[in-house]
Amino acid sequence: MKAFELIAKRIVEFVERDLGVKTQNVWALPGINNQFVNPGGGSETSPLFGTVLDMGGNTNLHRPVFVAEQLANTAILPNMVTTALSGANPTWNQPFSTNNSVQMNGVHELQSFAFSDGGSNMSLVVFNLSRTSSLPVTFSGAKAPVGQVNVGQLTSANLTDNNETSPNVNITNGVLLSVLPGATYSLPPFSMTVYTWQVGP
Repeated sequence: MKAFELIAKRIVEFVERDLGVKTQNVWALPGINNQFVNPGGGSETSPLFGTVLDMGGNTNLHRPVFVAEQLANTAILPNMVTTALSGANPTWNQPFSTNNSVQMNGVHELQSFAFSDGGSNMSLVVFNLSRTSSLPVTFSGAKAPVGQVNVGQLTSANLTDNNETSPNVNITNGVLLSVLPGATYSLPPFSMTVYTWQVGP
């Protein structure tokens, strides 16, 4: 997933977590490309605004932002619960952009969001927004993932990968059979990972 798409996704998650907005819609389903001014000069186009190339057409290809929404939907439960990050959590500064007037300073490369259904079902979404580095995470707390944990992950081999001509950016699913308290897991760069599990009474 491209870095700008991860940043856009982070903003959407910020709106939900920090502003209390829980009902959201994808900005646009169709759309070929968008023209913008390159900070280095010149005009370019970007396939940012359409989440699909076509629906049920010749390719039926879904852009990374569509696939990210799809993965997020597997995690969202009725109640958003607090997460706290401690330890190493690198930051970066996003310079001011003349295209959208966005500037962010001290942005954490790891972002986490947790959900509960009020019963035994829990989920956790973790973003590694680093463009270059895998980052370790360790889970702790009364309702941290333990035992059997389902994992869905969205990333790709290259930061510049897209799905314009083939499905390079996809969700991979797996199961961790015996997650132990205090175990450390590595998140690949520019990735979104969803953990789902059940907690005891």
